[in-house]
Amino acid sequence: MKAIDHHALYNNAPLYDLMNAKITEQDLPFYMDAINSYGDPILELACGTGRLTIPIYEKGHDITGIDISEAMVNHGLSKTKTIDLRVGDIRQFKLERKFSLILLPFNSICHLHDHESIFSCLESIKAHLKPEGRCIIDVFNPSLEHLTRAKEMITPIGNYQLNGSQIQISETNSYNTAEQINYIKWQYTIDGVKSMVDLNMRMFFPQELDNYLKCAGFEIEQKYGNFDRSEFNTHSEKQLLIVKK
Repeated sequence: MKAIDHHALYNNAPLYDLMNAKITEQDLPFYMDAINSYGDPILELACGTGRLTIPIYEKGHDITGIDISEAMVNHGLSKTKTIDLRVGDIRQFKLERKFSLILLPFNSICHLHDHESIFSCLESIKAHLKPEGRCIIDVFNPSLEHLTRAKEMITPIGNYQLNGSQIQISETNSYNTAEQINYIKWQYTIDGVKSMVDLNMRMFFPQELDNYLKCAGFEIEQKYGNFDRSEFNTHSEKQLLIVKK
């Protein structure tokens, strides 16, 4: 089982929060609807700084979050000390109870690069689901146009201001078709000083992801193309699956 990549972004929790603030407007309402349908308790895997975990908790729900980055978990706890956030590996976790709903959001499964890691995560999820429980997985629908663009092509990610510093982020990528891993390089320019970090993401093509889930003993109940519950199709940017065991 390969180690999970630690992208430098995940050790800069305040910047991570700043970059992903608008994502919450898109996905949190979807997850709140799911919580209303399936109930508590809830487990969020790869919870990061608590971008989803904390607002769900603040709405009165019983939720636990785990993440492999101690820096991210500590930043989340600095916001809300009473929340149950833990440092843990989503491939191999053992908690003291089972859950009505388990969330694997925001492309987090893409950090699992090999078969052993993927199945280990899915088995851990299955072991922690109540008999009537559901798991929701949110992951890219891979774009061949994006994956096969020229290695030297630089794509702007965004401009940010944090603690008085101006931060520009851009990326290049190189897709390895044999491994199905997109090797991404993010260039940070902070007050004119440049640095480079790597972010390597496993791509899951639609039928492949479906088969992983079925082989792990899950039944796919719904598959959407976005958080508006649009039907999944060839043009969908996302694969948003609701599964049960």
